[in-house]
Amino acid sequence: MLESLDITAISITIIAVIGIIFTSKVVLGHQGTTSKAVRQKVKDMEDYTEFLKKQVRVYKNKVSNSERGPRIDGSLDDLGELLPNLISQFGDYLPKWAQPLIKDKNTQEMLLKYVQENPDKAKQYLGKLIGKKDEPTQESTIDSMSV
Repeated sequence: MLESLDITAISITIIAVIGIIFTSKVVLGHQGTTSKAVRQKVKDMEDYTEFLKKQVRVYKNKVSNSERGPRIDGSLDDLGELLPNLISQFGDYLPKWAQPLIKDKNTQEMLLKYVQENPDKAKQYLGKLIGKKDEPTQESTIDSMSV
């Protein structure tokens, strides 16, 4: 029976089957690299890059805001009015576990009572924290100019 079959016919059949299998694998493997699929991947990468750039901007803003200390509008003489505003501003700079403590009404009342009892020390400490010095009065600046 083997004598009647030609070796060339068998080898051509085997080569054809292997060629069909190989061609189908190559075609299926290249489906993901068509121009439509590549464009979609590039678009996804660009979208992700934009997302990362936005995140970097957000975190840079947070860092610059955290480096900038709290600000007050007014003078240090009005500590009774400024203290609640300062406490709320400082609460954002504290660790998460300490924020409820500083925002508690009893704690704020205790701090306000301390400020009312010791206004000079409170001016000194708060002046250091917010970077504002106690401004000299008008008379002292006039005297220093006349000398």
